[in-house]
Amino acid sequence: MLELSSPSFADGDMLPDRFAKNHGNIMPALQWTGAPDGTASFALIVQDPDAPHGTVCHLAVGGIGVDRSGLEEGEPLHGLLVCRNVFGDAGWGGPRPPAGDGAHRYHFRLLALDTAILAIETGAAPEELIRAVEGHVIADAELVGRYETKAFGPINRAVRLRRFGETDVLELGQVPVPQAQDDEVLVKVVAASVNPVDYKTMQGEFPPVGEGDLPIVLGRDLAGTIEAVGTRAHYMLSKGDRVFAHIGFDRGAQSNYVVVKAVELVAAPASIDLVQAGGIGLAAMTAWQGLFDHGGLGAGQRVLIHGGAGGVGHLAVQFARARGAEVFATAGPDDLDFVASLGADTVIDYKNQRFEDIARGVDVVFDLVGGDTTERSWAVLREGGILVSTLAEPDQAQAKAHNVRAAPRWLAEPNAAQLGEVARLIDAGEVRISVAETFPIERVRDAYDRAQQGHVRGKIVLTFGDDPSD
Repeated sequence: MLELSSPSFADGDMLPDRFAKNHGNIMPALQWTGAPDGTASFALIVQDPDAPHGTVCHLAVGGIGVDRSGLEEGEPLHGLLVCRNVFGDAGWGGPRPPAGDGAHRYHFRLLALDTAILAIETGAAPEELIRAVEGHVIADAELVGRYETKAFGPINRAVRLRRFGETDVLELGQVPVPQAQDDEVLVKVVAASVNPVDYKTMQGEFPPVGEGDLPIVLGRDLAGTIEAVGTRAHYMLSKGDRVFAHIGFDRGAQSNYVVVKAVELVAAPASIDLVQAGGIGLAAMTAWQGLFDHGGLGAGQRVLIHGGAGGVGHLAVQFARARGAEVFATAGPDDLDFVASLGADTVIDYKNQRFEDIARGVDVVFDLVGGDTTERSWAVLREGGILVSTLAEPDQAQAKAHNVRAAPRWLAEPNAAQLGEVARLIDAGEVRISVAETFPIERVRDAYDRAQQGHVRGKIVLTFGDDPSD
């Protein structure tokens, strides 16, 4: 008979996990005995009722004698599993206790299997694991208990994506605190925004991120304070400095602690708080690079900005105005006064007015809407003008037919020099950031739901705690 027990539960003590100090907590140890002959592998499922959103995850899938199993070679009938708070290692998921010390409940289910080969991926939900092992279970055992966690260092929670879907696939789990190396800087995050690229990635609709790239931490921009600097980081950077950044795709910003390259960050504008600054990075670089790098917009030219009240659009209106362009912008009836207050020369009610009847001889169309709006925009461009879209590459054949240009497909890239110019404009009072709503990180699913509803005036921002500078 297969039995599952825990020395940790039995005597109230934790067996120290050799990985614990790297990953924030000591986890319980599980002892299992009595696996019948023919056992070739195991599956361990853990349900954590205390985790955020009632997270349920599998802990391990492994073969007898494999290092990760906790078993010694030649011990097929019993072994010790130390539950590791590890993420992303092949064959392992991990229980993710809520931040901080204290008691947490776990329901463990251990399945002895007759095969060592399973069609299962790390991070699979329990029901997926059960389906994969059907027909191979030769014994099982369950254990319900409560144990204490002890935090050795700062808790680092992150918005993680293990599989594509809607907001129910978002996980708020603990990950290791990264270390700043060379020219990197470790930032303690105060705020990070939710951008369209985040929920499109979540849904599997952002081509640069495929199934093979999961799991990942989401988020592209942040604001916070410097926690530590690498050995080659700029000598003027120091702990406690207020910074904001737009970071590359190789990391996620929606986390308590994020490593940022020194060339990606600049000092946060002194005139605003870090929650506001957390909404700037990606939207600002999208607007700036779309208008100026790809659109070539200059003083005295005309620009039509579709979606002038949104996260990118409200910044684009202000950047174009600051550059000395004549600004036409479309917006819904409820946002006309808001967009006018940003400095647009002409605000067009897209529900009740045809923009092509109002905007004529435009040098640049900056399209944040797509669809029929894109098709109707060719007619407003002057000869040689350009259409720049953030959604898809406009039809080059259409551009040629109208004797205008279409900007190739592009993605905003981190650029500290440009972000620094945005900060200067904000402190000079020429640009302001509009934060539509803020959500604490514990309500990340609500934040993503709100962002997907559309018609947001400005930015949706996640908060990770109070701004220490306030």
